[in-house]
Amino acid sequence: MNKVLKILIFILLIFIVSFNILDKEDVIPKEDTTVKVPRNVNAIYLNSFYLTKEARFEKVISIIKETEINSVVIDIKDYSGKIYLNSLNEELNKYGAQQDYIKMDKIVERLHNENVYVIARIVVFEDPILATKNPNLALKDKEGNLWKTYASNLWIDPNSKEAWDYNILVAKEASKIGFDEINFDYIRFPSDGALSNIDYSSHNASKREVMLSFYKYLSASLKDIIISADFFGLTTIIDDIGVGQNIEDASPYFNFICPMVYPSHYSSNFDGFLNPSEYPYEIVFKSLSEANKKIDNIRPWLQAFNLLGFEYRREEIQKQIEASKDALLDNYTGYMLWNSQNYYNIEDL
Repeated sequence: MNKVLKILIFILLIFIVSFNILDKEDVIPKEDTTVKVPRNVNAIYLNSFYLTKEARFEKVISIIKETEINSVVIDIKDYSGKIYLNSLNEELNKYGAQQDYIKMDKIVERLHNENVYVIARIVVFEDPILATKNPNLALKDKEGNLWKTYASNLWIDPNSKEAWDYNILVAKEASKIGFDEINFDYIRFPSDGALSNIDYSSHNASKREVMLSFYKYLSASLKDIIISADFFGLTTIIDDIGVGQNIEDASPYFNFICPMVYPSHYSSNFDGFLNPSEYPYEIVFKSLSEANKKIDNIRPWLQAFNLLGFEYRREEIQKQIEASKDALLDNYTGYMLWNSQNYYNIEDL
């Protein structure tokens, strides 16, 4: 074989290998994004309305200046299906979900002026507005009616590509107005209600397979945007809890996997602890150390709320942060604190 032919074959082999690599573009390489993520994202959750009041905005800025908090997570689409973006996109507005009286672009701009990393939270498949306006996308019961949770909330069928596109559009519009990262919640099948009465007869894939397809599609559609995904805490330990979530399936397609390792949400006698709420360090350490054996891009949600008679203040919050650092080691990249009432004390942080 002459030298020229060998060179041509070598070039062809490089092309084939390169093509196979590029074909995997549905996996997000972190370097593809242009936003600089803080080494440790230490965030607090805020609902859509919180920063519309000047006094509350100033309180958040005080927290950021006086503590290690450097980021906020803000609802832009919540469990009601309402969207809190002042976007002019007609496709986004067609279901009447947008609440444009909140000037979210101005809020993001002000936060950026204070050097705050700003994350948009999107509740995906629990969506009463979309389910009501377009019942073809909703989960049905076996009698053909719209299926409801125990709280009478409606869910979108996670297998619906049209619903995928709808939420991707919300994410893109949020990115346009300046959000640094998009956080996806309720990316799963329902976990409460008459689950056995849901009609899945049209599904040809398992719940886990459906969700994996969603992760891939989401990643490919938002490949230049930092994205993160919320998972039940038990998914760090159990591979399949019946809602389609698996952290190893999801990890390649998101910049961050965010398990909600709230001690108060673990059942009695979990890992031998009669009341898990009393052991914030141990519960978080157990969950995250198990997760760290499987994936390396974890940023947990931690508990900053009271439940079941247990108060979570400075000691409990700091123990969870300490456990996160001890469990994740070199993979530690911060945390996000959840309090649905947005009640945070500087002394606790």
